[in-house]
Amino acid sequence: MANTAQTSSLYKKLIPSVSTFLFNSVPAFMFLMIWTVVLNEFNPILGSIGFFSSLCLSVAFGLWRTVDEYDLDKDYQTPLADRRKRGEIVDTFPVRGRSRAGFPILGSDQFQTTVNRVLDELEQRTPNRYREVLEYLPKAEYDPSIIHIPAHGLSDGRFSLDGSDYGYFRWVFLHEVGHQVEGLNNHNWSQEAANTYANQVIAEIG
Repeated sequence: MANTAQTSSLYKKLIPSVSTFLFNSVPAFMFLMIWTVVLNEFNPILGSIGFFSSLCLSVAFGLWRTVDEYDLDKDYQTPLADRRKRGEIVDTFPVRGRSRAGFPILGSDQFQTTVNRVLDELEQRTPNRYREVLEYLPKAEYDPSIIHIPAHGLSDGRFSLDGSDYGYFRWVFLHEVGHQVEGLNNHNWSQEAANTYANQVIAEIG
């Protein structure tokens, strides 16, 4: 018997698929039925054949679009356990009330300077986002080896960027924070959610 978590996970996967199927198959069926009505005017037998043909074609179209959409989203179907092993997901956070003194910043002088610049900017302009960084991102560590994954940043707080390009580093930094915030709060570990978070914070910074 499936437990509640498994059932919930099944619903989360099933509902979008059913929605995609209906969204594509129903309009297709309605469009094809126009031709069925025309055929029926000429010959009822042709109308019956047209009805069943329309039904089959619309179902096939709906299934094709559903499978196609799933294929486009395969990058986000990776088992969470695998993503945890790679450091893409760290679900032991957030650490409520953690201060900046307790936030590890490890790496070269350039890297530490850039991370502190990002934190200073957030603290001054978006205090709520500043607190999210401290509470949700485990650390900020310069680790050039992760470029072989390949990755410029991981949600466990490792970055292959040294911080010399401030604008790009800030976006990647916030993207990884976004993975943690959206993933832990909304169970959405997708790239789109992290991108949206990073872009929103940068817009708030102004």
